[in-house]
Amino acid sequence: MSRLLPWVFAVTLVAAALAVAPGFLFYYDVTPKAVAALLGGASVCAMASAWAGGVRRLWGCGPGKLLLVGLALGAAATVAATALSRDPALSATGSEWRRLGLGVELALAAWTLALAAWAAGAPQRVLWILRAVAMASLAGAIYGTAQYFGLDPLQPAERYVVGEGEWAIVRPPGTLGHAGYAATFLLHGVFAGVALALVDRGAWRRLGAVAAGLAAVAIALSGSRSALLGLAVGGLVLATTLRPRIGRRGVLAAIVLALAAVAFYAAPTGERLRARVRWSAEDPGGGGRLLLWRDAAGLAAENWLSGTGPETFSAAFLPYHSVELSQRLPEQYYESPHNILLDAACSKGAAGLLALLAILAAGAWGAWRDGSKLAYCLLAGLLATLVSQQFLALTAATALHFFAWTGLAAALAAPEAAGRDRNRPSLAVIGWAAAVGLVWLAFGLVRADWQLERVRAAMQAGDPAAAADRYERFLQVKPAGFYSDLWFSLEMRRAAMSVEGTQASRLWLAARQAARRAAERSETPQNAHYNLAAIHAEEGDPAAVERDLKAAITAAPQWYRPYSMLAQVYLVTQRREQAIGPVRRALELTDGGNPRVRAVAAELGVATAPE
Repeated sequence: MSRLLPWVFAVTLVAAALAVAPGFLFYYDVTPKAVAALLGGASVCAMASAWAGGVRRLWGCGPGKLLLVGLALGAAATVAATALSRDPALSATGSEWRRLGLGVELALAAWTLALAAWAAGAPQRVLWILRAVAMASLAGAIYGTAQYFGLDPLQPAERYVVGEGEWAIVRPPGTLGHAGYAATFLLHGVFAGVALALVDRGAWRRLGAVAAGLAAVAIALSGSRSALLGLAVGGLVLATTLRPRIGRRGVLAAIVLALAAVAFYAAPTGERLRARVRWSAEDPGGGGRLLLWRDAAGLAAENWLSGTGPETFSAAFLPYHSVELSQRLPEQYYESPHNILLDAACSKGAAGLLALLAILAAGAWGAWRDGSKLAYCLLAGLLATLVSQQFLALTAATALHFFAWTGLAAALAAPEAAGRDRNRPSLAVIGWAAAVGLVWLAFGLVRADWQLERVRAAMQAGDPAAAADRYERFLQVKPAGFYSDLWFSLEMRRAAMSVEGTQASRLWLAARQAARRAAERSETPQNAHYNLAAIHAEEGDPAAVERDLKAAITAAPQWYRPYSMLAQVYLVTQRREQAIGPVRRALELTDGGNPRVRAVAAELGVATAPE
């Protein structure tokens, strides 16, 4: 089994970054990443006896010991936070946008432990993993660059092209769903490629240089400011630690590259990049990011002991969402704090935050203590991605690469093996039991996601009745915490409005039933209650509409839409005095800038300037 381990690590890294399944899975760029992490974790658990001996070597050095403590504390914090979660099922399964629940988190911890133990005191093994990272990044960079130029055989371009004409921007997401995640992943490729170019041999040196260069280009084309900042920080770390001597050829090459970049930017090929720069200049604060961090810090402070539970931020944050943040972005809702430290604190409490800091410190300490060129490349990559992820959340793919990187850096400080590690057959039973559990979870995610994709395929084929039948089968196999009732209700509502007679009644019933389930359990309760209110409005039940809207307001006190709609309900039912309060609140939350709210206020004779 020991011979298979390096291939398990390499395949997991590549699959977690590049795997997509459009046409087969509903969440085609999310679920494959989670499944890769689960199967990678299952594989190393089944092979535990082959790498367990390296744990002793990790424990024999300070960085390795700190890494082990951080991983253990993180796993314990995740289990405790899930058990005490406001929604244990969601925390266990993971949210629809990243599936980073308990199962995937534990798989990541086991995988990182196995990788660090296997690589402990063996720089050549670290180099092997960096080759896999560089090659995965090379493929991702080529795909992301092609997306910038409008070449994409896998995903519709409207997912990542925003605006029209000279103001159109393109944010190539690669295979990771969002340009920010793709660019952060490519940071690993840049510094892995630099490491190969500096310390590897033969063709790997040249491939490393190519991978680093193309990954840097793809980061620039992504328009991700956080990744560009991380790239600058990582470059500064390399410059100060390695202190390279730059000769005439180096200066000439730098000048040529700079001139080429300027020419590209000024030419028609750089039009969308120029548009991205203009958009960034108009929004230097990153879309209210500072307000989000301030409000999320309040959530973390009040739930410091155990957090609210993994993947529950979107609902848990709603009562802490400030008026100022709502005025800044009235239509925005937040699935995470967009900061990995705050994310850990909010979801897992102080223990989760301390565990993450310990793992980061172990990686930085191990790289600094080793002091080799390879170690400094790992340190630069670690700090670069850490900077970038102060503006993002971890996903299954970026978390796997991030923790792999820290584990490798800590492993460099471990002593070399004095002899061959002994296999430990006693670990086989525990390892295989864990592996079976992780594989079963992966199978459940794939089966449910595939069934949901069949529902969507039926809707796209214009057969909503078949979609309704398939959705019933999906409900029978979906894991707890796999929420999709709100999406299905909205789809059935649209379909019901386009048909008549018995079929319309059946579709409307399916929409109502799904809406009620969503109102009971959803990642976004405010949207679920608001959707149910709209259904009751179509059915002419103002009392139910009022009840649903008040439930939406309770869930999200700073969201203007239910206030505006409630004011309209009061108008229709001849309760004008009661309508004044909700419309004034809606005006305040939108800073008086929403046309629909202003129209309702004008009908009531309420001043549209916020008081």
